[in-house]
Amino acid sequence: ELGLGDSVLLLDFQENPFAYMGKSDIFVMPSLFEGFSNVLLEAMACGLPVVSADCVSGPRELLAPESDYMCSTEEVEFAPYGVLVPVCSGKVKLMDEPLQRSEELLAEAMETMVSDERLRTDYIVKSAERLEFFTDDRIVGQWVRALGIPWTSMSDSRP
Repeated sequence: ELGLGDSVLLLDFQENPFAYMGKSDIFVMPSLFEGFSNVLLEAMACGLPVVSADCVSGPRELLAPESDYMCSTEEVEFAPYGVLVPVCSGKVKLMDEPLQRSEELLAEAMETMVSDERLRTDYIVKSAERLEFFTDDRIVGQWVRALGIPWTSMSDSRP
């Protein structure tokens, strides 16, 4: 009805989401809640700038790691590694019902990201920087230190 068929895909579960991510311009995650959001990191690994709901547990920690993870935005927040927006209500609405403020802000952030090539490019670069915090050596090293096991790096222990 809105004429978005050539621009927006609403897909069910996909075995290989990377085939779609690789052809996308931005990644939008309007989740109501998350755990550790692997999909955000996967999108960033595919070189996608991210717009995400600032839902509990996940997006803020990945996109604005130096901020207070207990706070949540009430406006569009251009965080260091992606854009955070308020969580939408999750209430199913009819097409003729007005948008809530959180939905307007999500739409605004998406429009800004799509229309501002420099912003997209900056977030693509920042995504690559953020991914450096999640390398095998770094994550395994954190676990090894937490467990008190002597170890230097995965590359040293590989044959």
